[in-house]
Amino acid sequence: MVILYRQCQLRRLRLVQCYFYNITEEGLCEIAQKLSLLEELDITLCSRVSSVTLEAIGRGCPLLKSFKFNDIVYSFIGGNNDEAFAIAQNMPNLRHLQLVKNRLDNDGVSAILDSCRCLESLDLYWCYNANLEGRLRKMCDKQLKDFIEPNTPDDFRDYKYIERCCYESWYYDFTMDYNSHGKDYYNESQGNGELSEDTNEEKDWDEMYDI
Repeated sequence: MVILYRQCQLRRLRLVQCYFYNITEEGLCEIAQKLSLLEELDITLCSRVSSVTLEAIGRGCPLLKSFKFNDIVYSFIGGNNDEAFAIAQNMPNLRHLQLVKNRLDNDGVSAILDSCRCLESLDLYWCYNANLEGRLRKMCDKQLKDFIEPNTPDDFRDYKYIERCCYESWYYDFTMDYNSHGKDYYNESQGNGELSEDTNEEKDWDEMYDI
């Protein structure tokens, strides 16, 4: 795989709809070991990614600052914190985390806030197993500069969410992005994985995320 040969330069990686490209959990774990300089990772609609993969990503990518891990189906049936605990235990340097339609509950949110002390923005859109009240709500308000709650209205002006069915190829083309300071824009995915590589230019992360 081309990623394995570009390990020294890759800073940003976006994986969308992995199940269409035969990307396995074992393959992702192997890739993670080669990405020691990775700072930004987006994994969207990749059903084969489990907490085991997230643990490998955390260990292999110690510089990771931004992580988007988004699903297409939300569940009201019980919480599952395996992925949240994997993030909390293995990605302590995160500054930006997006977990749309994740099954984590309050214990998962608490673990992330306790372990990721550099976290500035957290997106829990449609994570309906989390009920953020009392102490946990105070933690979010105190620690985070930007916070998208599970029950944020669909027409929230600073949040752009698109989910459309492409009947011609029988898959969902799905993306989400938000801008915490009201600039009205969105990025629409093309239904495939996207690699971005920074070679000479240093990124200003505060500027990139408009913090």
